Amino acid sequence: MKKKFQLPNVFQTRKIAHRVLLTTFIIAIAIVASMSAALFLSNSSLFKNQIKEELALQADVITARMDEELQTKVSKINALAGIGQYYGQDALKHEELIEHFIKENPELMSPGYSLDMTGKNFQVAGTGNKIDVSERPYFKSLSEGKLTVSDPLVNKVDPSKVSIVIAAPLMQNGKAYGFYIFGYEINSAAAIVRDAKVGETGYAILMDSSGVVVSHPKADLVMKTTVYDLNMPETIKAFELARQGQNTNYSFTFDGVKKIGYAEATKNGYVIQLSIPEKEAMQPVTDLLWKTIGVALMVTLLALIAAYLSAIRMAKPIVYISNVIKVLASGDLRPRLEVKAKNELGELADHMNDMLDSFSNTIGKVSSAAEQLAASSEELTAASVDSVDISGRIGGAIDSVATAGENQMISAEQTSTAMEEMASGVQRIAESSSVVAEASQTSLDEVQLGQVAVTHAVEQMKLIHHSVGKSAEEVRELELKSNQIGNIVSVIQELTNQTQLLSLNASIEAARAGEHGRGFAVVANEVKKLSEQSANSAAEITALIKEVQGTTLRAVDAMNQGVGDVEIGSELINEAGEVFGRITSAFQEISSQIQEVSAASEQMSAGTEEVTASMTEIVTMTQTTYNHSQSISQGAQKQLDSMKDISASAEDLSHMAQQLQEALSKFKTN
Repeated sequence: MKKKFQLPNVFQTRKIAHRVLLTTFIIAIAIVASMSAALFLSNSSLFKNQIKEELALQADVITARMDEELQTKVSKINALAGIGQYYGQDALKHEELIEHFIKENPELMSPGYSLDMTGKNFQVAGTGNKIDVSERPYFKSLSEGKLTVSDPLVNKVDPSKVSIVIAAPLMQNGKAYGFYIFGYEINSAAAIVRDAKVGETGYAILMDSSGVVVSHPKADLVMKTTVYDLNMPETIKAFELARQGQNTNYSFTFDGVKKIGYAEATKNGYVIQLSIPEKEAMQPVTDLLWKTIGVALMVTLLALIAAYLSAIRMAKPIVYISNVIKVLASGDLRPRLEVKAKNELGELADHMNDMLDSFSNTIGKVSSAAEQLAASSEELTAASVDSVDISGRIGGAIDSVATAGENQMISAEQTSTAMEEMASGVQRIAESSSVVAEASQTSLDEVQLGQVAVTHAVEQMKLIHHSVGKSAEEVRELELKSNQIGNIVSVIQELTNQTQLLSLNASIEAARAGEHGRGFAVVANEVKKLSEQSANSAAEITALIKEVQGTTLRAVDAMNQGVGDVEIGSELINEAGEVFGRITSAFQEISSQIQEVSAASEQMSAGTEEVTASMTEIVTMTQTTYNHSQSISQGAQKQLDSMKDISASAEDLSHMAQQLQEALSKFKTN
């Protein structure tokens, strides 16, 4: 069996003050931890951003100084070449110009010139020595007539030194015919980077465009290692981004130390990388965190002290209540809790006082009930003795009842047989009445259906009467409209006659006018034709109107005859409906009487069956009574024995009531 998980003992203290103190401590620690973590994370992010901004600003300054330093040298050498280009092939003047320039710029080294672009005749100034520079990395750019600044190289004049080569072409007619070369020692160029102070232990490194380490705090890496040899992916990525013109912040680990870095490229392709240990950079945040934790712990300690004092104050009434409950547990129910606090403890005290009052009342009632129980048990003992005597007398009476029950059983069996015969006859009467009632009901249903059909016919005749009457009115309206049309046609005929008369007058006037009235005569002739056509049409319309009026009159007469016939049909159907109504009433009365007879027969049958069943039950009950009388006789003897046992139990009950009174007497109540 697996053991249940148990909390350490420190979490199982039983004292409320300790529990409150422990809970407060846990909550305070949780708050301190969460606040410290939140403060550290927020400030850490802000401070990291600030460090990155400071590194970027410092890198801008160093890059600007590097660019300024190199650009100054490049500008001077380019200006010198601008002067020297006018000396053409005069080597002596070139020597004098370079010598004078070196005196003013002693930081430059290994000066020289060439008066052709082969690179094989480079003359070292002041020595008379010639060297071949045609294979140097910078020569290709120089041969194209470009001002060139090389990556750090081993000086060909003085191999013990590493320098940056600055080469300027000598131009004539837009074409380079020679060049000047000066070396700038790398230590001088890198001094700006080497002397840069980044925090307390941070530093800056310088790399050329190919990644060769030019300046580094570790001397064994200078000019011997490239950024790719350091095996630091973050640094390599930052170098490549800076070389592409994308200044970037990054984080990396060097010699097991986490650092924050920033990379930026100069105008001449050199890359400067600044770095500072992350621990050093974040030290102010760490100091702030510890200060915060210290203040929080002090606040926590004060909170614990306040919580402990509050817990003790809270526990006092609880201890008081506990002591009172101990007294109550001994059986003394008289003490009452006196807690004046207006909080949950005060409510608890009030509720406990109410409970004690109720409990005291209950014990008082139980005590009274125990006294009554003792008295009742004594009375029960006396009653049980009397019951023993009564049970003896009951036994004799039951024997007499058994004898009478046997005689009653015989009579009941005879009566039951007679009732069964009578029930059979009544049942046949009830069945016949039911058949007659069903036939009567069927006839009544058919008569009612006929009455419904007559009612529908009456309603339909009313609708027909209404429709025919409405049609007659519409035909009359049609007759009126026909008369109006006849009047209009009469007017048209009159207008036609007048038009013909006007046409005749116009023809006469046209004949009088002679040649001038010929056109008017043509118009008059056309008007005459139109009037004749109108007269013919009016005559045809008049004939049609007369036919319509004749037809309309005949339709009106037919409609009136139909209305009369419909009224007669409606009256006949109404009379048929009244006959059907009287038939329905008669059938309903007959059906009602038949149903009453059937119901009475069924009731008689049911009553007879009930009487028969009752007689059967009486026989059964009589038999049962007889059997029970025998059993009662035996039970009476057993009851006598039981009453004796009850008498003994009553004495035991009386004894138990006395014991209950003694137990209740231990409780002390007001």
